[in-house]
Amino acid sequence: MDSDATVLVQQTLLGDAVNCSPFGVVVSEEDWGTVLAVSDAFCELVGYSRAELLELRAGALSARSRDEVEAVYDELSRLGRVAATARLTRKDGAVVEIGYRAARTRVGGIEFLLSITEAIETARVLESA
Repeated sequence: MDSDATVLVQQTLLGDAVNCSPFGVVVSEEDWGTVLAVSDAFCELVGYSRAELLELRAGALSARSRDEVEAVYDELSRLGRVAATARLTRKDGAVVEIGYRAARTRVGGIEFLLSITEAIETARVLESA
């Protein structure tokens, strides 16, 4: 396989692995801007379709106060990454607590925010196994 084909296979594999993982993954514009891509697991976690999520800003689902959200933004600005918990409002109105890691990520000279999430209940079940 030539190097271009190898890179394409690697990119496809990585994309498929992210989308098929049990973790919710969100790629958005910097500072919790427009959602650009989401994994199936994130759609399932929040009860929205991919098309609906792609019309939202990343912070739109937050059940936190504005001050709490701004504190996370400040930490992200200072450190370039954050690991925390949050509460998201699902489409059905229920609130789900998540653990997440978010980091600024540069792809092709453009900065994005990559967030990897998991429902806290899921994490507790896995830790106790």
